Order: sequence, then C-alpha cells, then structure tokens
Amino acid sequence: MNVWNYAMVLCLMVLTTGYRICDAGEDRPAHIRNEKATKVRLMDVLGKAGQKMDCYFTIEHVVQDSDALDMRNVSLDPGKIGEASTVADAVKVLKEELGHLELTAYRSKENPAVVHILGKALENRRDYWLNRRVDFAFSGMLSSGFEKLVKGIENVEEQRVFVTWDVYGFGSATTVRISAENTAIRRILSDSIPLSRYARVLWYCRSRQSGGKVIVRMVFREQVALKARAPAEALSFSDGEKAFRRLPKSQAGIKAAADYITAQLASKTPHQVRWAMLYLGKHKVSQEIPLLIKHLDYKYTTCAILEESHPAVRALALMGKAASGAALKEITKESKDLRLKLLCHLVLLVEGPDAGTKAIKAQISRAATAKQRARIAETLGSLLKSPGYKRVGDTKATTQEERKPG
Repeated sequence: MNVWNYAMVLCLMVLTTGYRICDAGEDRPAHIRNEKATKVRLMDVLGKAGQKMDCYFTIEHVVQDSDALDMRNVSLDPGKIGEASTVADAVKVLKEELGHLELTAYRSKENPAVVHILGKALENRRDYWLNRRVDFAFSGMLSSGFEKLVKGIENVEEQRVFVTWDVYGFGSATTVRISAENTAIRRILSDSIPLSRYARVLWYCRSRQSGGKVIVRMVFREQVALKARAPAEALSFSDGEKAFRRLPKSQAGIKAAADYITAQLASKTPHQVRWAMLYLGKHKVSQEIPLLIKHLDYKYTTCAILEESHPAVRALALMGKAASGAALKEITKESKDLRLKLLCHLVLLVEGPDAGTKAIKAQISRAATAKQRARIAETLGSLLKSPGYKRVGDTKATTQEERKPG
C-alpha cells in the first residue's frame, strides 16, 4: 500500500471517529451535552444579576489546610438567576443552586441592597470572626480603618486572626466614615464602603484554619470600567449603571435622566433611579438641582454612608458649590428632620467640616423662628459628633469582644 492509500485510510478513520463522537453526543440528554457551555463563573453571574436588580453580593467561606476551593471559580447556570426579577427571587435561586456546596444566601435586613453568600455552618457560628460584634469608630482611608478593626479582634477566644487585604481599583485610598456600636464585623465591612464605586461582588473572604490560627484572605473589589458592548445610544436609564457609565453628556441624555427620575419616583416600585441621579451629578447639570433637592430623601438602601442611602445627596455633592448654595437656602425653611439632616450633610460634604459649619451657622440666624434655629443647630451638632466629620487621622478606633452572637 503506497503513501496515498495510507493517507486516505487515516482520513476515513478520523472522519468515522468524529461522526461516532458526534452521534454519541447527540444521544446524550441536552442538559448534559450543553452543561459545560451553559455554566458560567459565579463572579460573572453575580455581576450581571447585580446590575439587573441593582444589588450587591459578598462571598465568604472557610476551608481546611488541604482544601484549595476558591468560591469565585464555582460555576452556575446563568439562566435561572437571570430569570429572577427581584432580589428576593435571586436569593431563592442562589440557595437552590449553591446548596450542594453547603452554601446559603440571605439578604441583609439592615442593608437590603446587599446579599451575603456564605457557608451554611458559618451563619450562626459564635466564634467565626465575621459574626463577632464590636464597637468601632474611625474616619480615614479604607485600608487603614480595616487594619485597625482587625487588630482589635486578634487573640480573641484563643484564635489568632491574621488578615491580608487586597483592594482592586483605588479602594485603598477610599475615605470611609465608620461609627458602629455592637455591630457584626460582616455588616461593618459591607455598610462602610461606597457601594456606587464598587463592583457587584463587594468583597470575597476566604478563611483557612491552621493549627489554632485563622488565616484570612480578604479581597475588596472597586468598580472598573464597563466594557462598551452595546452602543451608548441604545441604552436607557432603565439599564441603570450601564447608562450612567456609558452615556455621554447631552441634552437628550439630561432630559431622559430627569424624566426617568420623575416617572420612577411617581411609581410604587422605583428601580435604577440612583444611576439617573448620579448621571446628572457626574455631568454637573446645575439646572436639575431643584429636581434632586425635591427628591433628596429618596432612599435606595440603608447603610452607614448617608449619600449612598440617599443617592440624590451624592449627585448634588458631585455638582459642588452650586448645590451647597441651594442647600443652604433650603435649610432655613426645611420642616422635615431627615431632609434637614441631609441638607446639612450635603453642605459639609461639599464645603468641608470647617467652612461648612461656618456657612450653616450663618444660616441659623436667617431662620424665621426660634424653633427652626434650634432645629438647625441641633442637627449640625449631631452630625459633627460622628467620626465622619473629624479630620482624617484624629479618630482612634476601638473595638471590644463580642457581646452577643448574631
């Protein structure tokens, strides 16, 4: 048999084998044939779900010395969570999909924008470091604050905790304001960071037990630029964060943002409103300051950062002195306590503690009644007592041992 004959026989064998493989694949159930293709990395699934529902996630688990499991690389079927229309639905799907890994998920009662994913055994474990409750006050850089927090929990209950921090993006330079009493460390780590600047998976925590010690790897994830997959003109503010980050400043965009805010806040279930507000703030659209002040007390969530809970405050702060000037005028006549607090907070954010305090005190004398003057003074005094308005580096962080589980 010559070389050509050998080549022909070899080709026939390859083709036959290929057909057999294809036939075998077709004989298998569709969900098995497509399993690899349909499974997507957990981090990517959560990223898309978070954008759709405008929520955030944290991931934490404990491994043994020989266990190299990294929860970030676990795969999920994106279809099921993609069908979820609410955060509650997403939590239900996550519980079902991650149950075989002994993981659970729950939505934070205090900060409903955050969903925690963690090992089932950790949720109520008293000696787990993220469950410990502490008193903690701090103002300064994110990395410095969390280092002080960790030092306060080392050597507690005969478990030495060693934590390494990584912050993707510019988070190590993020200024945080923390004032917590008898608060679980998990909540402090979630509530004290600016959500709108962070990725949809806020942080990942991997604790490894080793000879009586707990070695912790903590990764915080600041937001990175979104890939421009869809043309910007095809986006609307119902797309939330994508629209905020990709749409350029234009009269059409400004009108669309203002109209979206008005329409959504007139509905029973407003959605993605904060990104339209932040779009106006980012582009310093001063003509929409009255609209944002009108909706100053719209609440996206409840967390330790007022301007994250109430995104109109952050949007106005991005506009600078034009917004603080408008806020100062409102202070003298504002009758609602929360709105008065947010107006004073806005002025302090823009002007700084010293200049802001001086400006607000000047407005006190312009208030029409003694009662209003007293309300302004009391609100300002309350704000200035919190660690957020002290100079960076002036605040000492203090912690105490866990007082009760939770």
